[in-house]
Amino acid sequence: MAVSESKRAIASARPTTRTYVYLVLANLFWAGNYVFAPIVLQELTPLQLVYIRWLGALVPLLVIAHVIEKPNWKSALREWPQHLVQSLLGIIGYTLLMYQGLLSVNALDASVLGAINPALIMIVAALLVKERPGGRVIAGAVISIVGALIVVTRGNPGELVVNGLSVGDLWILASVLTWTFYSVNARRVKTPPITSTALQAVVAVLLLTPFALATGPLVPVALSTEALWSLVFITIFPTILGFLLWNLGVAGAGPSRSGIFLNLIMAFTAIIGLFLGHGVTTVQVLGGLVVFAGVYLSTMKSKSSPTS
Repeated sequence: MAVSESKRAIASARPTTRTYVYLVLANLFWAGNYVFAPIVLQELTPLQLVYIRWLGALVPLLVIAHVIEKPNWKSALREWPQHLVQSLLGIIGYTLLMYQGLLSVNALDASVLGAINPALIMIVAALLVKERPGGRVIAGAVISIVGALIVVTRGNPGELVVNGLSVGDLWILASVLTWTFYSVNARRVKTPPITSTALQAVVAVLLLTPFALATGPLVPVALSTEALWSLVFITIFPTILGFLLWNLGVAGAGPSRSGIFLNLIMAFTAIIGLFLGHGVTTVQVLGGLVVFAGVYLSTMKSKSSPTS
């Protein structure tokens, strides 16, 4: 009973400003992943990219976890089934499926498809962990999805009905689904978030090593300068910092409220692309503004309902 009450208290507590900053930065870094991964994927396979990014992040994550959280490693290792599940879902599954999709889907469109993630997270969280999002959170998710639809249909909803989704779109949607379960299940992991991410990275590297060996050298050396620096960026920001900040954010805000922030990836992807000289249309700007409105609505303070 005491454990159950404690979980309810955590779920209903209002997240701090720092928690929101964690979530915003995580999604900013992940937006960079959408932009820079296609550059690397011109020279590496999706499997190689997933393996190398986590191999490069492994030691830094373990060191950061040990220094900041000073975990009881024996206790954390006892939770290995959860770390295995989380690694298969978020560390391996999500990134592998997303990179497969990015072989044929452009970065902005892929990030737009990810905008259905908040709604999926709320549904799965309600079913599996009995998390009940407030009305404002639900309204924010709906508004954000509307913004995403504005972009993905280029302002013409009939286009989606006529043309449907491509194979690449389906890969991206599959990655969204795996991330949904990863985010919801994160609240069941008792290991501190940084330590948890580090252990999940260990599991991912161990599982992927045989497959990586079968595809050639573990770490290809003949990469162009552009691909090499893109790989360095992906390893440091989307991999190390992105996952750490996301897990910290989910621990403080819960999966449903945190999921709303995933819509920011689309807006950040467009902004980064704009700085890199990629075209951004009026419809994409309008959709991005609607997404931001949905995120703001879901996180703004309410005098009448502190937990909504």
